[in-house]
Amino acid sequence: MKTIYILALVLLCAAFKPADDQQVNLAKSKVTWTGHAETGAYDPTGSIDMKTAKVSMNGDQLTGATIVMDMNTVRHENNDLQEHLKKADFFDTRKYPEAVFKLTAVNGNQATGKLTIKGISQGLSFPFTLQKEAGRITIQAKIKVDRTKFGIKYNSSSFFQDLGSYAIKNDFDLVVTIVIGG
Repeated sequence: MKTIYILALVLLCAAFKPADDQQVNLAKSKVTWTGHAETGAYDPTGSIDMKTAKVSMNGDQLTGATIVMDMNTVRHENNDLQEHLKKADFFDTRKYPEAVFKLTAVNGNQATGKLTIKGISQGLSFPFTLQKEAGRITIQAKIKVDRTKFGIKYNSSSFFQDLGSYAIKNDFDLVVTIVIGG
């Protein structure tokens, strides 16, 4: 009888194999952002460096992730815009040098987590893809973020009237690409 209990315990432990932390290749991983004007076709795009990234997997399944973005690396080809994004109107990088995403749940190819910008945390859900090839895993997600939920109200027509062509949409896009391995 004792043998049956031991066998059952071994099988149960095998079924609930712990997630393995993966080594993220920060040099090949990236975060890009795109903002949008409310009128016209102005859609500035830039990048933000990942400071650290930790990904956990159980076999081929994503089970956890924490990504720390270095907000002092917010980049855009227009230096004036780049510097403005770092100021208090937007990300206030002097006071809040990091933004953090923590994955809290995965259901199929749908991820749920908390994004913290300027010390404010908000829940997000978004689809992601996971591809394995040639010893490399690539995880990619396109995330729509409402900046006003993080206290970023600059030129938002939800808060200011008569902005005309200076109005900026509340939502901006983040495309996150995480590369594990080669």
